[in-house]
Amino acid sequence: MRSSKQGVWAEDKKHSRALSPGTMWVGVDNKAAVEVLSALGFGTRLDAIILLAEKGADGLAAGELAQRLGIPQNTLSGHIQCLARADLVTAERQSRTIIYRINSDVISALVAFLDSPKISGRAEH
Repeated sequence: MRSSKQGVWAEDKKHSRALSPGTMWVGVDNKAAVEVLSALGFGTRLDAIILLAEKGADGLAAGELAQRLGIPQNTLSGHIQCLARADLVTAERQSRTIIYRINSDVISALVAFLDSPKISGRAEH
């Protein structure tokens, strides 16, 4: 997945389709969901997402995020790279500081995917 000004995109072999929070990944491309779930499948990365979600649009500076997670900044860098590949976080450089923010569009799309009838077992409405 990658981010653009138009939203979150999942790529399949033939073409790209936009994902919105209401779009189900099941019919589009399961690889996008696997990438996001894999990135969240490590405790430190999940903790980072939770901290970033709590901060919302303000985000957290890299140093503060590393400190709150209790890990060195170079270790944080590897975790952030994994989260960024899954399009779960964004980074903005402000002078010498990098501010990380959660990509709420991807989180919303993941929730919609997990709540879809094919995953939840509930009938479609």
